[in-house]
Amino acid sequence: MKKSFLKFLLTPLILIHSISYGQVWNEVNGYNGIGRHHPITIANENYGYIIAGQDATFSNNLDQVYKYDPILDDWMQIDPFPGGGRGYGYGVYEDNDAYLGFGSNGTGYPTDWWHFDMNNEQWSQLSSFPGTGRNHPAMILANNKIFVGLGSNSSGNLDDWWEYDIDLNSWSQLPTFIGAPRHHPFFFGIGNKAYVGFGHGNSINGQLNIFNDFFVWDAELELWAQLNDFPGEGRVAGTQFSYNGKGYILSGDGDNHGPLDYGEFWEYNPDTDSWSELPPHPGGARWAPGSFVLGCNIYFTSGLVGDTNSFPTDLYQYAINEDCGCTDENALNFSPSATIDDGSCCYVGGCTDINAFNYNPDACFDDNSCIPINLGCTDPSFSDYDPDANIEVFTGGPTSLNEYGTGGYHYNDSWDMIFNVSEDTYISSIEMNAQNSGAITIDIINANGSVFAQFDYNLNPGWNTLSLETLIPQGDNYTIGVTGNNQSLGLYRNNAVPNGVFPIEIANRITIIGSTTDSPTTCPAGEIPDCNGNCAPAAWIGDQYCDDGTYNWNGNQIYFNCEEFECDGGDCVCENEGPQSYFYYFYNWTIDASCSGSLSNQESFLDYISMYPNPTSDYLFLENNLELEAKVYDLNGKLILIEYITDKLDISCLEDGIYIINLSNGVNNSSHRIIKN
Repeated sequence: MKKSFLKFLLTPLILIHSISYGQVWNEVNGYNGIGRHHPITIANENYGYIIAGQDATFSNNLDQVYKYDPILDDWMQIDPFPGGGRGYGYGVYEDNDAYLGFGSNGTGYPTDWWHFDMNNEQWSQLSSFPGTGRNHPAMILANNKIFVGLGSNSSGNLDDWWEYDIDLNSWSQLPTFIGAPRHHPFFFGIGNKAYVGFGHGNSINGQLNIFNDFFVWDAELELWAQLNDFPGEGRVAGTQFSYNGKGYILSGDGDNHGPLDYGEFWEYNPDTDSWSELPPHPGGARWAPGSFVLGCNIYFTSGLVGDTNSFPTDLYQYAINEDCGCTDENALNFSPSATIDDGSCCYVGGCTDINAFNYNPDACFDDNSCIPINLGCTDPSFSDYDPDANIEVFTGGPTSLNEYGTGGYHYNDSWDMIFNVSEDTYISSIEMNAQNSGAITIDIINANGSVFAQFDYNLNPGWNTLSLETLIPQGDNYTIGVTGNNQSLGLYRNNAVPNGVFPIEIANRITIIGSTTDSPTTCPAGEIPDCNGNCAPAAWIGDQYCDDGTYNWNGNQIYFNCEEFECDGGDCVCENEGPQSYFYYFYNWTIDASCSGSLSNQESFLDYISMYPNPTSDYLFLENNLELEAKVYDLNGKLILIEYITDKLDISCLEDGIYIINLSNGVNNSSHRIIKN
């Protein structure tokens, strides 16, 4: 027993090394098409492509082709694959040449073989494969040859091995694979060698047989050899690629043919026949996704997210080369250590925080100029005027379905979002995205468990703006959730909120602190919520055992490996801060602090205010010798000067430009535009 509290070991410990580059996955624009599994993914130095695949019905084979431009971060649909709708096919690529085929269509397992010239986007049909057609084989480009084998068809799993000679446009059969027959293996090519392993074999005594073995085919010697077994669990149906002399495997199902615990990402070093784990992709593990290498980055897309049964059309990017970066010295993000320009150079600086008052959607480099939202009445003629306010109505929280990672439509009414309110706040509306139409009830419940407000709506498929128009008093631990049956509607939720997103601030008024799936408000004595809100013994922190999901408590995997707990009190290395969390249903929270007070007696006050000269280079003079507080703001709403004056205000220290000056006698306010020259 490792602890006085019994910890159940869930997975074997694996030695992980750290790397100094590419530690972050970034979501970029996904394609506007049908979600799919088994996409054929290829790329040249300019564009990435998604070809064919099968949709969520597991019967509709697709022929669409989508082209991704990384400079524009945009997709376009081009002419379809001439081989017709195709699922479970594969392709390989090098420079501008891609070769693809195999898989299945509505009538069987075609053996046609195609070349796609990515330079001019032209297709040509090559010599057909002479063996039996098949789904999800291994397909590897190595030593200027293409090697194909394994896979499955109506006859079962296969173990044959073939070579396609690109120059001769001909096929020849090679010595049979020395491992067990299998389908959906992982594979990649490095130099003159083809590496193949893992996959799904024939059942043994009615039990699943998913491998973690690994083999190499030497194309020059024409010999097979077995390598060290993979150090993790067996796996099947992920994606793979090679880059710069190493091989990589990404995501897939585990040895029970259910999704891996997270989006595992591994690097293989052929020199040492060893594996190292890299940062996982966001969201849950995926069955039959796709990937392509473009420039300095690996791109990951599509597949089936097992935890949510969804087929995303998203695209994630990961920098795989430490030598890449912006090499233009004139760019704001110039990297002196970069030797390869990856197209990331940015020339527009500004505030990149979407929740800031001065957010600049055109900025690609944050210049630390962001001004916090200050919600309140901005009209001096009202009694509730707030001279520090810079906006009256604000929409915050997640503004799109993919802002906080992947997700899908969820059929459950058990989980709520938890939020705090720092001062009395008027919530005008929220938005929800439904898969189907139907009636729904939403409750806001206070910390005492009482229903504070209840709303009934009829939802339509897609986005719905729901009017709340409710003043929420200051308080903590409110919940908002669905009451009643959501079994037929389907409401969108995010199931891969990255660690560090919560708490979500909305204009310093509302703080969304988590969901009831992972943020309990209380724990039993001696226990505390872990990184994901699951209760566990506080004594587990700093006890010399890394709580990174390896151990469980009350049926939950426990994670203290986040900064909040100083990496489990030093027991862990916080490279990956545990699994992601959930965000349920409620997007685009709009809160309203529009002026609602009575009109003040501004006219009589304004009669006393006379300032001159305007413009001025140094002093603003007041005629009436009033005792006033003067606040000077720039046009972004930032307070830059405050003085108490009676006859003049010195603004000589300000840079030339236009400013707003607010004068107050403690009862009334007056705002004026002034010019400093």
